[in-house]
Amino acid sequence: MAGGILGARLGIEAVPISWIEALKEKEILEEMVGPLLEKYFQLSGSK
Repeated sequence: MAGGILGARLGIEAVPISWIEALKEKEILEEMVGPLLEKYFQLSGSK
């Protein structure tokens, strides 16, 4: 939860690597989040 808040506020670079590496089922999360981010960037005009 803390990593999500930190990443949303300051960017993924602010989240310690050890927190990311410790995520359970990280690959599944990445597969789910990737398409959501792509859609967000399409709709918002951001990159």
